[in-house]
Amino acid sequence: MNESIPPQIDLEADSLLRVIQRIEAGCQCPNEITIIIPSYAIGHANEHLSICEDLLDISYVTEAMAACVSNPSLSMRRQSTSPYRTQFVFNGKDPGPDFLGQLRQSCMHFGGDDPDIAKLYSDYFQNYPDTMERYKDSLDERQFFFPALIDDYHANLINGAYYTYEQSDWVQADLARYPERRFGFHKSAFSAQLGADAFASIESWIVSAKIDLDDFFRALNQDVAISQFHSAKLSMLNNVCIATAGDLHVHFPLDGFLKARICQSFLGDEDQVLCLGWQRPLFSVTPAMLSMREYGPVNQTVSGHSCLVHESGELIILTDSEEGWHHIFFESRALDMLETKQLGLQVADLSSGIDRALGVSENHRSNWQSLDDEQFEALCYDLIYCHPGFDHETIRKMGHSRSRDGGRDIIVWTQPVAYREPSKKFVFQCKLITSKRSLGKRDVPDIGDMLEQYGAEGFGIMTSAAIDATLFDAADAICERRNIAQKHFSSFEIERFLNQRPELRRKFFGS
Repeated sequence: MNESIPPQIDLEADSLLRVIQRIEAGCQCPNEITIIIPSYAIGHANEHLSICEDLLDISYVTEAMAACVSNPSLSMRRQSTSPYRTQFVFNGKDPGPDFLGQLRQSCMHFGGDDPDIAKLYSDYFQNYPDTMERYKDSLDERQFFFPALIDDYHANLINGAYYTYEQSDWVQADLARYPERRFGFHKSAFSAQLGADAFASIESWIVSAKIDLDDFFRALNQDVAISQFHSAKLSMLNNVCIATAGDLHVHFPLDGFLKARICQSFLGDEDQVLCLGWQRPLFSVTPAMLSMREYGPVNQTVSGHSCLVHESGELIILTDSEEGWHHIFFESRALDMLETKQLGLQVADLSSGIDRALGVSENHRSNWQSLDDEQFEALCYDLIYCHPGFDHETIRKMGHSRSRDGGRDIIVWTQPVAYREPSKKFVFQCKLITSKRSLGKRDVPDIGDMLEQYGAEGFGIMTSAAIDATLFDAADAICERRNIAQKHFSSFEIERFLNQRPELRRKFFGS
């Protein structure tokens, strides 16, 4: 038979019965093959249990195929035309002798809507519920090629399906078996790859201190290194917890950490749980402790805990060295200019660090008049390139300096955490202002047109000036209507970035 297995198969659009027949007829498999797998619920359904079922189905077939090829990979994309479905793209090279059998099973698995497949392979569909139940029961023991799928399955299960079916026997049984899920955490499928336990939630991670954190970030495909973190101190001001590292001041998610710390106490063996280590004081000391030599009125943080803040202000690590866990928060946020000014008023005795954060010190104020448009755009490019929230391999400059309304556009895609959400296409507009005026609404008049032009899902302004409230209001009005994310860099954020990167300050300003 001259027909062969096609190098690309779409499990929704192609004739899967024809593919099955070719496999059964002994057709040859190409050296590299791509399988496009549909998700019917992700991005369309609000029913979390349906999303869980989709993720489990996709994991089941991709794990089986990945075991039979070399260099297996899996990516997620969104169709650009109707029905705008989320798709997973599996790719593998040098298929082994068992691959076609697994491909045949995948075609049956996703071909149930074809009446001919449903009739010819009725036994497969009769056994389907038991098959998937066994796969679900085996998740704790498996090592995965694509662990992010299983983490997303658990995230939707715990944060959606459990609430919908809270009184169901199966939910109560799950919570009794996995107490960490009562706090929103689940044991990550990356644990086997990392060599020790890691627990994930939609807010943070609890990671064994046995895990090298650089290995952890690499496993999650995050362009972050532990060398980019700085030691920080925690303080509480006006009911707001702040982590301070030099002139960088970051919101610390105290509520999320306290919940995670209680959960941490249930992750060890029974003896460790009974110790209830979470009852130990963390952010305050007792009068009895103050009488001890190691505690003083200035040192108000209990020993055994250390805090690190990423230079971007968007990641925080708090380590409990006594119990052997790291708490990692991916969605922290540096204080904006108004918040930092308020902080400066409240803690005037820390004026040196606050002045640097606000750019008050003459030694840390950039001479924007020394730059031309091209140089400022290069600085903006370097800032985005170094930012951990963006994929530096996708960054592109568009247009020309001083084109249109006086700014150049930079296009870049976000760097998502595993499969939690698809990458978003951001467009940044660069605006060099050499006078003391702020950047206002009149300086950026065509935000809507620009978003339409680039098909952007995120928008940002990068300027050497302060951003006026009128521009923020205009951007908010347009972006909120279109569900567009925003991230802006005024002179305040750029100065702080340059303080973290003195080599770039020397490159652009010579000092």
